[in-house]
Amino acid sequence: MWQSVVSWFKSLLGSKGGIQIGRENRSVTGSSTSHNSPVVTAGRDIHFNVPRASVADEETLAKLEKVIPDLLAELRRLSAGGPLIRDIIVLDKDSIDYTWPDPHWQFAEDKSPGVRSQIRLLENHHLIRELKDRFAYRMSEQLAGYLQEAPK
Repeated sequence: MWQSVVSWFKSLLGSKGGIQIGRENRSVTGSSTSHNSPVVTAGRDIHFNVPRASVADEETLAKLEKVIPDLLAELRRLSAGGPLIRDIIVLDKDSIDYTWPDPHWQFAEDKSPGVRSQIRLLENHHLIRELKDRFAYRMSEQLAGYLQEAPK
């Protein structure tokens, strides 16, 4: 069985990079020659190091203020009351029962029509990221800082 695991890792890395099999085949590390290719390290856990996504600049944030002013104003208001909260839950209906372990803010399509599309716009600019498909999102530190610093 261990041979099939090692073969699998070798097939992941192919001929682009190098492979090192550790003592008694307990660890596998690899690297690739391309800066866009992930590096795989396996021992007890598997870690994928992928290049960081670009961040939004001031011009992009100014454009977003014009396109989705209501959402940003509401996030700014909520952020003033909970400056450390980063999770956002988006529901189809406000009456849907759900559980989320961390402090969060909740939006619903029936109370704020189009909020899911607005959230997706922020996601496209790497200001939030999706944690759970069409349900939970996490705000970036860049957006949190912007909301706390921007004029109200």
